[in-house]
Amino acid sequence: MDTARAQNALPMENPAILPNLKSLADDGATFTQAITTAPWTLPSHASMFTGQYTRDHGTHAGSKLFTPKFEPLPELLRNEGYDTVGISNNTWISPTFGFDKGFEDFYQSWELFSSDTDLSDVIRNNQNWNTKLYQLLQRVRWSEAHRSLGNALYAKFFQNRYDDGALLTNHRIKKWIGERSESDRPFFMFVNYIEPHLDYDPPRSFRYKHLPDDISPEKADDANQDQWGYVSGDVQMEGWEFRALEALYNAELEYLDYRLGNIVSFLRKQGIFENTFIAVLGDHGENIGEHGLMDHQYSLHDTLLHVPLILHYPESISERTVIESQVEIRDLFPTILDITGVQSPDLDSISENKLLSTEVSRDRTFAEYVTPQPAIETLEQRVDDAAEEISKFDRTLRCIRTDAWKFVQGSDGSEWLFDLRNDPEEINNVVNDHSKRTQRLSKKLEEVYGPMTTVGSSNMDEVDDSTQKRLEELGYI
Repeated sequence: MDTARAQNALPMENPAILPNLKSLADDGATFTQAITTAPWTLPSHASMFTGQYTRDHGTHAGSKLFTPKFEPLPELLRNEGYDTVGISNNTWISPTFGFDKGFEDFYQSWELFSSDTDLSDVIRNNQNWNTKLYQLLQRVRWSEAHRSLGNALYAKFFQNRYDDGALLTNHRIKKWIGERSESDRPFFMFVNYIEPHLDYDPPRSFRYKHLPDDISPEKADDANQDQWGYVSGDVQMEGWEFRALEALYNAELEYLDYRLGNIVSFLRKQGIFENTFIAVLGDHGENIGEHGLMDHQYSLHDTLLHVPLILHYPESISERTVIESQVEIRDLFPTILDITGVQSPDLDSISENKLLSTEVSRDRTFAEYVTPQPAIETLEQRVDDAAEEISKFDRTLRCIRTDAWKFVQGSDGSEWLFDLRNDPEEINNVVNDHSKRTQRLSKKLEEVYGPMTTVGSSNMDEVDDSTQKRLEELGYI
């Protein structure tokens, strides 16, 4: 569940919004302190597929291509006889960035048909139709013209008209599973649903269900959703806007829960639910005005790092289990290899913490934000007067989190210490009041990540025009 944060997306906290996830959790395991390794999509998915921290797998805004040093999870499973399929609604998680490794089939929400030619940028641009037609004729391969043109027209006129891809995704899941109904081979399916990512635009039947009484639907629709305008200081926002946005965010989650429930019902009808391992999680969270931020960049607060994680696996979990100790989402890698009996690569950098073992807890978790994305230069070009204020985000961040404390360190020399038990919202920086604790946590950070360094800057020059356009539509300017 792309961009799902724990404070809204844990079913035990929001059973009315997430009834289907609650039903899944009631016969499964819920991890109330699951921590992601990075606050945004690209590095966090790489951690899921490799069991590594960001510095180890090397995929982040300064090095966007997923090029693991060993076979990632889908490839390991495929080599052991699993049919593998990936379905993604987020442009970062696509063949463009190397995330199709090991998948026999890979589907993208912006493509109605599988095609090697992407013409969506031509169809979307503002040039006249004579110019568009000329560009189309130059780029299309006639052997797959119907697919390429169909995808371009779909992206222009139909994509995201109803939702952000969940409806089409569910259709693809059912079709793929249905077409292999006679197969006796096991399968591995990875799905990225992009609800509730900005913009928060749930279907109308869900859209206004969670609005506070003092905010009308018309007023909610006027709430600012330009995250970079707000972060850069170009747009001023009032408190009601953030309350409206969180209500729309909850509506997105409720809609996604409805779609997930539909898939669970389908698996039951197919007779495969009871012998299927299912993991539902957030890759990262979201700031909805907290800490003066929107979206999921420039920060390592728990609003971004604390995510929902629910496992369904009948052979190991016969009744509701709640694990309150810390785990990391990279722990999914050894967990899945363990239950499938597939050998894990022998590397010290890979997690060995199996989520279904009797001793699953971690006494500390780690996260890192290697390179700002979007680049600070991009925001500075947008708002000249706020350049000095924006420049503070131009830094690497890393943190260590225990049950009681969280220490965050920046490459610019900044440090934060939060007392999580007395200040769970991470409002008060008490680093100056606990020098010895700060030194101990800083030492632990260095043991995992090495000396603090800044790793390059975000560069979009390597990304083609159509991919850049899709990323801009997701807010990744």
